[in-house]
Amino acid sequence: MSKKLIYILSIIVLLFLSGFLFFNFINQKVQTTQKTESVITLSADNLSKEIILIEDLKRFDHFIEKAIQIKGIIKKIESNGNGYTVVLNSENKKINILCKLQVDQNEKIGDLIIGDTITIKGIYKGYLIDMILLNCIITKH
Repeated sequence: MSKKLIYILSIIVLLFLSGFLFFNFINQKVQTTQKTESVITLSADNLSKEIILIEDLKRFDHFIEKAIQIKGIIKKIESNGNGYTVVLNSENKKINILCKLQVDQNEKIGDLIIGDTITIKGIYKGYLIDMILLNCIITKH
């Protein structure tokens, strides 16, 4: 075989392999939060004592993309299209915890009122001004 034919076949195989890997990466199943073990359980009140400034949240960077459980008082419940976001308050009022609930938790939202203490488990994504958890489930009410 000529070098040109080998080169063209190599490129075709690499393109096919890249497309196959990309397709599998895009379509991989995300594990549900219910089946994910929490790496730490925190309380919004304890967080407010540890976190005085937003920069103090950097201590939690090693928990990014891991399931954490947080107990706190509901400050706000917001509807966002097909789901809900629950905002938990902390004592110092500087740090809020935004918890985007999984869609299968929508039926539980009717039982919640502002001021309730709940425990939520979710995947910690990081912080901007507030801590952000996605794929959250309500574990205790």
